[in-house]
Amino acid sequence: PGALATRDVAMPRPQRGVVTVRGPDGKPVAGAEIRQLLSLAQPRPPFSGLGEGYREVAAPPCTHRLGATDGEGRCAFELPAWTDDLNWNLLATAPGLGAIEFGIQSGIVKIGELTYPRNKDAEGRCQFSLQLPGARRVAVPAAEGEVATVIPAYAPPMPAQVVDRAIEIPVGKPCWVRLPATGDAPVGYAHLTAKEDALPKLHEVTITVREADGRPPDRAVLTLFASHLEIPLVLDRLGRTRLRLGAERCLAFATNATAVAHAEVRPGGAAELTLELAPPALAEIQFLGADGQPLAGGTAPYGMRTSSRRSDPWFQGILVRKQQWLHQRGFGPATLDSAGWLRLPLLAPDAAIDLVPGVGGAQFDPVRLAPGKTSIQLY
Repeated sequence: PGALATRDVAMPRPQRGVVTVRGPDGKPVAGAEIRQLLSLAQPRPPFSGLGEGYREVAAPPCTHRLGATDGEGRCAFELPAWTDDLNWNLLATAPGLGAIEFGIQSGIVKIGELTYPRNKDAEGRCQFSLQLPGARRVAVPAAEGEVATVIPAYAPPMPAQVVDRAIEIPVGKPCWVRLPATGDAPVGYAHLTAKEDALPKLHEVTITVREADGRPPDRAVLTLFASHLEIPLVLDRLGRTRLRLGAERCLAFATNATAVAHAEVRPGGAAELTLELAPPALAEIQFLGADGQPLAGGTAPYGMRTSSRRSDPWFQGILVRKQQWLHQRGFGPATLDSAGWLRLPLLAPDAAIDLVPGVGGAQFDPVRLAPGKTSIQLY
């Protein structure tokens, strides 16, 4: 037999860092844990995206402990491998002081929306400091030792163990709390403002998804949308799901790639809700060039802009965001046919959305999206 071919492989260098953790008072925090976030959520199912600023949460995150701070609040850590295009998501936590997420890429540290340049010590380690927010204890209807999930606004979910029938959540931030299913009670989701110190009462809701003929849907996806959160829900073979909700309006959105349905869900409202899937209305737009001739093929040169809303800005705002996603990702690429026509499904025909100039530098007057046919003249 022939000899095996050999090849030298250069392994990426480990990424080393030193972080100093301080509390709300600016003093070093001893015993703060630094963890690597390995998973923020379960895989995203089709048609579940809502846009920037929204995070899907289906289970507590999986983390790997990198170390803990010493008496001076310092923790040296090493990530197993490093490439320039790889971003590490890390989490710093301390009992009674909440948690904060940060990212490292090529030695550059990002905390929230702030980016810090490379800063290395004499040993070549990336060095930086963090300030943890305070924490508040919130009473929860869960058994001792159970693990809830805290989802602060625009931040990663964090596990929170129930101790003395309470959990710790960040100070000064609204957040969601996910409670595990217990006994006959399904999974619960409750919203807390920045000042509340107890979860609101949870109301059980059953949501059923049906085809137009009343049958259970075939491979439909059901997602619940709320402020800074989207929750993928699992349907049983009858097209139903159960959950508990507390103190937050939500939008239930179902689709099976050819049909959609949506409805508002209010805790304390109807205990049962049925969504009937139906094909969305279509807006058909023909793009004409400066010479008046149809643009044949290629990507439609447009973007989207939200204009005025109806009297209910919260509900309309959710619909508008979902509409934008639906166009961009939901029902195929935004490609013109041979006669210059673009066909866009409309989740909410009365949503106030304008098509505006987009890719390619083409210019045209804004056009309001609406069912039916219209044309756009480029200039």
